[in-house]
Amino acid sequence: MRVFLAISLTLWGVFAQAETDPAQLFAKSCSRCHKNAEALVAQMVWAPDTETAETRADWFDGFIARHHSPKAGDRATLAAWLSGLAGKDEP
Repeated sequence: MRVFLAISLTLWGVFAQAETDPAQLFAKSCSRCHKNAEALVAQMVWAPDTETAETRADWFDGFIARHHSPKAGDRATLAAWLSGLAGKDEP
């Protein structure tokens, strides 16, 4: 019984972590059409009001909600991650 419990908890932790890793969320939710996150955000330079990380994250959150809507928590994780990728050139 202890072995079963230990294995279950370990697997649960692995699966829980996988769901919160933004690169894995992107792969699961977006990669069917968008093969590369960096290339995707490079195409988003026309997005309005994207000067700061917060406004970029808000924009991406709204875009993902309209375009393809994973769970709200996953959407927020993806939006923050994509915002960070989009702002890599910031000082």
